[in-house]
Amino acid sequence: MVMRHRRVSNDGLCVDDAPIAISLPRWEILFRPQSRSTDCYDCDFFSLAFALRTTRRLACIIAPRHDIEARPHKAVPVESDRLMTAFHLIFIAIVQGVTEWLPISSSGHLIIVPELFQWPQQGPLIDAMAHLGTLAALLVYFRKETGRLFQGSLDLVFGREIDGERRRLTADSKLALLIALATPPGLVLGILYVTTDLDEMLRQPAVIVFTLAGFGVLLLVADMLGKREFRFDEMSWRDAALIGLAQALAFIPGTSRSGITMTAARALGYDRPDAARFGMLAGVPLFIMSGAYATLQVATEGAMAIAPDGTLIPVSLSQALIVVFFAFIAGWAAIWLLMNVVVRIGFLPFVIYRLALAGVLYWWVFLR
Repeated sequence: MVMRHRRVSNDGLCVDDAPIAISLPRWEILFRPQSRSTDCYDCDFFSLAFALRTTRRLACIIAPRHDIEARPHKAVPVESDRLMTAFHLIFIAIVQGVTEWLPISSSGHLIIVPELFQWPQQGPLIDAMAHLGTLAALLVYFRKETGRLFQGSLDLVFGREIDGERRRLTADSKLALLIALATPPGLVLGILYVTTDLDEMLRQPAVIVFTLAGFGVLLLVADMLGKREFRFDEMSWRDAALIGLAQALAFIPGTSRSGITMTAARALGYDRPDAARFGMLAGVPLFIMSGAYATLQVATEGAMAIAPDGTLIPVSLSQALIVVFFAFIAGWAAIWLLMNVVVRIGFLPFVIYRLALAGVLYWWVFLR
């Protein structure tokens, strides 16, 4: 890992950038939490007191001597001359689109892939656009259910005329309420996840290996032993709440939000296609909130990617639109594949993939 330190001449002017090599254990490099904030701070070496304020990552931008009183200390981005390539953007979009809806954990893949190829961490703008593309794929593929959710929301507010009587609780409004009932547990844990050190605690190699393998086996057991006696429209309030509790576990890297909700639905006796359908639809509110949070990060922290050496890389709107398009295509294809595989085979192929990935990751981190 290489950080950059900017040297200064006696007259207070910057001279050049000198690399500083920092050695970290392999697992620490692979799984360290990626901060969205800049690693460079505006400071001054005019006095020893300012020199001692070197940032926690040993990288700083030296301000000219006459700037000491005129400008407050604030973060200053350092742009890398390496831009994110089209291949990189398309690859990340496809990985996000495919792994978000298949029960194989998108977070685990998005942690591993950039580090394996030494690519930049894509930053909040690319995250927001990837979420937008995959969410659009879900809403388009399940357009009938999407229409029902919209109609159900209107029914709850305005009611609907049925047999000469205006009713608020209809079949469509019940579906909207079931989705809403499955949301609070994940929302609460999500808030804790982004406001505490829970992310740093869970992004450990042992955790990801365990969740990939452990929840994969749990999905297989639920699929083999679970009955197939309930359909999508027969879901009870209790079952929706239990699936929502299971969905809260998805913030653990390697779990898979779609995978854990499908596991819960199969364990409760719902048939495979309906378990997959509700498992994906149950994440729509959380997905919208996650995308909104990523958009807020763009507004507050900027649309910058983070290179492996810690420098910042600008991300353009055209690059973001590339991500939206390919994430949509990959997401739609993943949903089509999932719905066809679970009808004909079940969840076994995805379980095999999870176990294989867990084994490779264990070898890479602990044995290699």
